[in-house]
Amino acid sequence: MKRKHSVYSAEFKTHAISMVKDGKRPASEVVRDLEIKVNTLYTWLASTTGTATKTTDDSELKQLKKELAQAELERDILKKSAAYFTNNYLFYFKCGLTIWVNQNRNIMVPSI
Repeated sequence: MKRKHSVYSAEFKTHAISMVKDGKRPASEVVRDLEIKVNTLYTWLASTTGTATKTTDDSELKQLKKELAQAELERDILKKSAAYFTNNYLFYFKCGLTIWVNQNRNIMVPSI
């Protein structure tokens, strides 16, 4: 003999989930009172917590991707500016004093 598949309304599901989530009653008691299977209730609970977690994870992932793109843009700008300045000047650091040597090998020491 085949079992009949039970179909529950959305209101019934949210009522059962809220009873467990609010901490008013344990899941075993809710299952007994509503005459549903334990696995059914836990499936409903898992689907609601998974959705909330996924939403927060998606928003966090989106924000992190945006921050990464900004950091990569800043890095690329710094790389290009460093390449520009190193083509025009070579930097030498000696004893804490910066000495600039341009492409014509003229030494320039900044005044302090």
